[in-house]
Amino acid sequence: INMDLPLSYAAELLSATKEERDSIPFFQNRFKGFYIATEPLPGTLTGGRFNIITPSDIYMSLTYNHIDDTVTNSDSLLIYYASETEPNINIFKHSSKSLESTNPTNKLFVEGLAGVKPFIDFAVIKNTVNTWALSLNTDLSKVIIARAELIFPYEFPSDFTLIGQYPAQMYLAKRETGTLYKGLYYELLSELPKVDDKGLNNRSKFYFNMNITSYFQNVLKGKFTKKSDLETYVVPVASSTNSYTGELAYFFDNAAYYKGVFNGTAATRKPKLRITYVILP
Repeated sequence: INMDLPLSYAAELLSATKEERDSIPFFQNRFKGFYIATEPLPGTLTGGRFNIITPSDIYMSLTYNHIDDTVTNSDSLLIYYASETEPNINIFKHSSKSLESTNPTNKLFVEGLAGVKPFIDFAVIKNTVNTWALSLNTDLSKVIIARAELIFPYEFPSDFTLIGQYPAQMYLAKRETGTLYKGLYYELLSELPKVDDKGLNNRSKFYFNMNITSYFQNVLKGKFTKKSDLETYVVPVASSTNSYTGELAYFFDNAAYYKGVFNGTAATRKPKLRITYVILP
């Protein structure tokens, strides 16, 4: 977003007193700031946000032009940067309530940061698999998972530039509470570094594929006792490489606001959990 301010506003800024120029609270009390918002949604719908904003990339440049009878040149340039810690940073708020659904038949949305994310309750899936096993007169303990993978297809957007808003990689995460940090945070499943299909975006076949074999086998074996271990979210993933050891570490990507639209449950190419299994005698 580029904004050209009128000369009248520049003249008002130049009229600031020494105290207002030296004190952020004094300056803000008089000159306020800029408030940018999306158009209001119809009815009772809530939401609306700017996509892919990195606060530390926000800056303002101020050029002073010296004009007299003989010279018309840019005299100086000041650039103001926002940071993620200083008090002059803007406050970002957004809501995705209007996108939430317990039965996403048409579209399944995924967003970065605090946006909506696909939710999978594996307690429900375990009960479904158990019912299937009982229909075969088979105990669930005799079902051995050779491979389990989550597949999230999507349709290539008509505007090809929108594909750049999709995360490059996604995987399952649980919401946990740390010992030092009391708030909830996303913790990726520990299986991620060990599997082959790590949830990368397959742009030639238009889907994300996540190998969750080890985790799903442990679900069926009843190894998880906490409810939070079975409640998972599909989240964007980032990674970094240790320059000394070459070790690759994965973590929840909270640096950018990604946005993607998957096919819903009523689509021809619907999301699925594909399982390869054997049943012991």
